[in-house]
Amino acid sequence: MRRGTLQSESPAPPTKVSGEAQIIGLIKNRLSGITLSRHAYADVLRRIYPDLMDSTVEESARRDCKLNVWAARPLSHGSLDAFTPMPGFNVWCLVLESTVLPDRSLEAAANADQVWVPTSFCRDVCVANGMPPEKVHVVPYYLPAPARPCRPPSPHDPFTVLLSWDGKSNMSRKNVLKSIQAFKLAWPKDLDVRMKLKTRDLSQENTAAVKEAIACDGRIILDDSFAPEVDDIFDGVHCLMHCHRAEGYGRHVMEAMLRRVPVIATAYSGPMDWLTNENSLRVGYHLVETSVQEYRYPQGGQWAEPDIGDMVAQLRACQAESMEAMTEQAQHDAQRACSMEQSMHAMLTALKKGGHI
Repeated sequence: MRRGTLQSESPAPPTKVSGEAQIIGLIKNRLSGITLSRHAYADVLRRIYPDLMDSTVEESARRDCKLNVWAARPLSHGSLDAFTPMPGFNVWCLVLESTVLPDRSLEAAANADQVWVPTSFCRDVCVANGMPPEKVHVVPYYLPAPARPCRPPSPHDPFTVLLSWDGKSNMSRKNVLKSIQAFKLAWPKDLDVRMKLKTRDLSQENTAAVKEAIACDGRIILDDSFAPEVDDIFDGVHCLMHCHRAEGYGRHVMEAMLRRVPVIATAYSGPMDWLTNENSLRVGYHLVETSVQEYRYPQGGQWAEPDIGDMVAQLRACQAESMEAMTEQAQHDAQRACSMEQSMHAMLTALKKGGHI
């Protein structure tokens, strides 16, 4: 397994470019199950184009802009059908969670001047699927600092593990049921532990599957009605368990690190751009093939199958050992990896390489 690597720390100088620019489709697209993603690139682009416009696909066709940044989802047929080159420089933004892309995504990418992705995992998938390497650029997301410190658990609270996901995300990819199983195996009889399952928009079928996995274990609490404010999610927990099968980015992980909440995460895919042995508890895995029944990508793709024994071991280690040094390092690394400077530097570098500025 490769060690996590942080993006180079190169502050971008204030740069303003004349001419109109628009960001298309990002208003309704989610970066993760916690918050809307429109600020991830839009706030950075406004530093370059102060008059940046938010556009729907329909509005974009009526505007003649120097820069068109398309933030449509890679498999949204409506967005792909609408994505055609317009006058100006066209950028297509992707987030990917499997190793195989559908032909429609490749066709859309061929019509773009550049493809922006948030992590090296996404870049490697794009290139492996036939996109020209010079066209694909890693532009890290910018995440603002937390609005407030999260409320730490009190010394009298039981050890509490957080498992959070968007109910509209793929529950198999998030590995929810296996994470519940690992919690039970870690502490089969200990009553002084808790697991909080925080989600929303969970289907009836998935709700039934989660309740079956809980199996009347009173230590596991399902909360499917929380508000989408990030700062509320991490209050009162001792760690975030995010043993995913694949993440294009992994915002839950980054947000926890920013708040000095210990992270237990699979050592695979997007978050490996910033996860290290010094800032997180990483879980081993082996690769398995995805299926159409499990996920929307074509057959032949792969994702991780986290080792349940390692999941159990890392849960126990998080409870037994001091995490103070680890979370301090995690906060430092996260602040650097998702900073305005990092994202702006990468964005300007990509636009300059493309001959746009």
